Amino acid sequence: MATYQVLTELPNTILLDIIQYLSPIDRYRSLHNINHTLDAIIRYGTTHISLSKIQSKQDFDYHLEHILPDVITSLRSIKISNDFMFDKKQGDSVTGDRAVMIGVIKKVQAKMNLVAYDKLEEIILENVNATELKLISTKLVNIPQLKRLIISFYGTIAGTCSLIFNNDVIRSKLKTLKLKLTDADALFPSISFMNILPNLEYLTVDSCQVENVTVLLQLAPNIKYLNTCIWDFPNRNHTYPSVKSTLPNLICLILRVDEIKWCFVEHLLKQCGEKLKHFTFTTNGSLDFIDSENWRRLITNHLKQLIKFSFHITLWDISIDDINLKSYNTDFWYQLNVYIACDWINGSSEEDGDIAHVYSVPSCQSSFLTSTTTVNVISPSLNSCYDNIRTLRIMMDQKLFRGTKHRYINVDWIILECIIWHNSDILSFLNCSVNCNNIHHLEFNAVTSVLKPQVFCELLELCPNLYSLKLHSTILDEMTKTFGDDKTCLLLHKMIKHLQFITGLGRDDINEQVMERFVQAFINLERLFIHIQSSDDILKQLSIMIQHMTQLNKISIKTKAILPDGFIDRIRQSIVPLNDCYIRKEKSCLFIWR
Repeated sequence: MATYQVLTELPNTILLDIIQYLSPIDRYRSLHNINHTLDAIIRYGTTHISLSKIQSKQDFDYHLEHILPDVITSLRSIKISNDFMFDKKQGDSVTGDRAVMIGVIKKVQAKMNLVAYDKLEEIILENVNATELKLISTKLVNIPQLKRLIISFYGTIAGTCSLIFNNDVIRSKLKTLKLKLTDADALFPSISFMNILPNLEYLTVDSCQVENVTVLLQLAPNIKYLNTCIWDFPNRNHTYPSVKSTLPNLICLILRVDEIKWCFVEHLLKQCGEKLKHFTFTTNGSLDFIDSENWRRLITNHLKQLIKFSFHITLWDISIDDINLKSYNTDFWYQLNVYIACDWINGSSEEDGDIAHVYSVPSCQSSFLTSTTTVNVISPSLNSCYDNIRTLRIMMDQKLFRGTKHRYINVDWIILECIIWHNSDILSFLNCSVNCNNIHHLEFNAVTSVLKPQVFCELLELCPNLYSLKLHSTILDEMTKTFGDDKTCLLLHKMIKHLQFITGLGRDDINEQVMERFVQAFINLERLFIHIQSSDDILKQLSIMIQHMTQLNKISIKTKAILPDGFIDRIRQSIVPLNDCYIRKEKSCLFIWR
């Protein structure tokens, strides 16, 4: 006779191991309230809660109402993020997606008293703005056991100074800081302003003007990891700061520069390269940056512990006769395991200059610019040198595709970079260079046109797992007219779940006829970001969308004017299916979560 053992008869240590394979919400929904033993085990084993990338409002509410109150004695780490309502790649200062996310922190604050979690040691705040950080920082003072703060902050220089640099508790606990600065104001140094982040080890600055670099680095002399993009105003005569910014513990540096001269990069690396082991460098720069002798002297004299060096240098309006890469074929570079490749992209017209890419392999970038007619000046010797690339930006022209040696097997996002009413060579290029089954996102950077209907239909068939489109909103009418044939509509119905329009609409761009064709073409759409002229237009068009697009669950709308007070009530009154939905407005943005 067969014997069996129930789950609760297993030793507690094995049960603890098992539940680690389940997310907190899966643990609670499947095992909670079965018996006291399982309740104690899932409570004891749930030491970290992540309110990040949550897929539905129901899951978010379940965390707040059921899980967090139950783990009040065991929780050691919590991550509160503003990324779960919309895709991160859609969230930026233009679309305003972060505006809807203000409510997330407020709701967590209302439901969760951080001070009551007496074992809480780590708090992670992602995509937090000034209002949210101010709200939470008042609680941090009363959590004496707090050891680590990890903050990803989105705001101005002034907000960064007042809320982070001038907050005693944040300064003393901060281990990781990620800054996305929304302005270019100068950060003025002072004696009291220096060395105020002594425990900071990981610093990421999304974009930083060159004047602020020295000041920022003096704030955190003990960082081990630095990831930053430094820029300057083009064509400006500038004397770069000569203040010494020593970073004696820096081990890893990811540096991107734009409109920056070689002398600044050289100066920076001389100051902070004492223990540097991993260095990744990206620039749109001058010939100085591909001079192997410049790099050899710098590495030999100042980066003596460097074990990994990777780079990607883009040269615009350049002649191929100006590039000499033979000097990289020496024992010095072979010992450092640096091998290079060079691609040449011819300008699409006489007015457009040529582009050269000089880069180490394997590629250090996740996004890569190429063309259907790219010339491989130096072909990489490694088959896997493009495995890191996930986004492929393709420049199109009228020339015939003649084959490529590059294979981008892990690319899942394709961006077509120009107006492309022409032959179907894009299909041949994709067939040769990518795994079309992996393509999930297709983006058009064209303003007035897209692919010819037949080519677009063939592209949909070529990429059967494509589900996301991003394109310029001025071609909405043109697109719905052009792609009105049965076969294309059937593919759009079946495949496209996410649709994002890039810029605003004029009043005549979206009317009842356009909207009717639009909802017919994308009837199974689940996520939509669209621009609509005014609040009155929103009421008209939103009603049509909700009536026909029954799968639509996340809607983001951008208007040209600030939405009036009471507008959410008008929506609920006029569109009954939205009565129970989460709706938020922020200035000229409206967000609906069904």
